Amino acid sequence: MSPPSIASTVTEQAMLNETSAEQGAIAVIGMAINVSQCADLVTFWRAVMDSSELVERDKPSITTNSEDEERKVTVRFSLLGIFDFDPNWFSISPQEGKRMDPQQRHLLMSVVQALENPGYSSREDLASVGIVASTGDAFYQRWLERRNYAENHNSDPFSLGLSYQKDFLATKVAYYLGLRGPALTVQTGCSSSLVAVHQACNALNMGDAEMMVVAGVNIDPDAVQGYKWTPGHIFSKQGSTNPFSDMADGPLATNACGAVILKPLAAARRDNDRIYAVISGSAINNDGRDKAGYTAPSVAG
Repeated sequence: MSPPSIASTVTEQAMLNETSAEQGAIAVIGMAINVSQCADLVTFWRAVMDSSELVERDKPSITTNSEDEERKVTVRFSLLGIFDFDPNWFSISPQEGKRMDPQQRHLLMSVVQALENPGYSSREDLASVGIVASTGDAFYQRWLERRNYAENHNSDPFSLGLSYQKDFLATKVAYYLGLRGPALTVQTGCSSSLVAVHQACNALNMGDAEMMVVAGVNIDPDAVQGYKWTPGHIFSKQGSTNPFSDMADGPLATNACGAVILKPLAAARRDNDRIYAVISGSAINNDGRDKAGYTAPSVAG
């Protein structure tokens, strides 16, 4: 038998390298988003392309309230339809729909939109689909307490807890949409959604599901009022974020909800899915005590 030609050897090696590089790769095949001034993916992408700032602000943006250098940063993060929800679509009773945290409501709606983005109906068999999700604090619960909702509607603490506590976030979505894959709620502070992506990729590579939804939501009905800044506060004094810039002086707490659909790259190609991006790998760590303080990033990190 004659030896293979140089050309065929090079081609086979290239195919081998490509296969090796794609092993464990995860494709992003669907997305949905609702943020300030952008209630859908098309509007958001246009804003990104135009480098538009989505923060709404009053003038002046900073006012001095007292001698202790406390300042009111007057930025707004209004969310279109913050209280909008059609409970009947999800077979949820009107009473339960009213007491549900808007974070749970918007998460449900965003997951449906994210599944429909690549052409997967939330009404079809989703037994092999899982979800990893994260949420902000129970802002809505405090909002209801100020309005004496529990007393006026005779809601017992257990029922209210099911409607706002973080523990039930992912499993609520899995229940109402019929997702039978892993349903995990991940909470790691500001890194929750990124860690959720890592966990979802691991679940896919372990064969726990054929597709995974990753979602994050943070909705505070009072966020439209701005916030108070004090020295040592983690939030921005100037009321704007400047990632990777020397001008950066802190983050902002925004109203937002987003979801992505993940699938093994080989399966996405097999099924002719539209591929937005490819995750070739991910990892997770933490800085321990190697930083100036608990809320500060480490220099090395």
